[in-house]
Amino acid sequence: MRIAAGLIGLAMLGACATTPEPCTPEWVEWKSEKILKRFAYANYSEVKRLRDFSEDLQADDIGPLTALQIPGMIQDFKALAEDFEADVLPALNAAVDECGSVQALAPALTEFLRSEGVGEDVLEWVELLTVIAVDS
Repeated sequence: MRIAAGLIGLAMLGACATTPEPCTPEWVEWKSEKILKRFAYANYSEVKRLRDFSEDLQADDIGPLTALQIPGMIQDFKALAEDFEADVLPALNAAVDECGSVQALAPALTEFLRSEGVGEDVLEWVELLTVIAVDS
């Protein structure tokens, strides 16, 4: 019984040691990364398609097959943006609300995709499609 209590205590101490103090810049970064990693795992295939398309654009290697995939990719992106808005933004807002301040989160999707390796050419499209999706 003492061993179990000791292990629980160590686990709690370890959790405290790895969690930054709330509302510090380190905490905001840690919390955001945690939220975005969950989203990245849940949407791996869509992010990979955007990354691959970005690489094709950078290599100037847009063949007929890639061109035929673009309409489907636009639909996938819309679903990805909707999931981001429904899942990630509320979690990020809740984290910001814990500290009692408001933060502009509009570029969060673009920054997430950039950190996942999506190229700037595709990110320009993402920004444009985000504006269109928000307006519609």
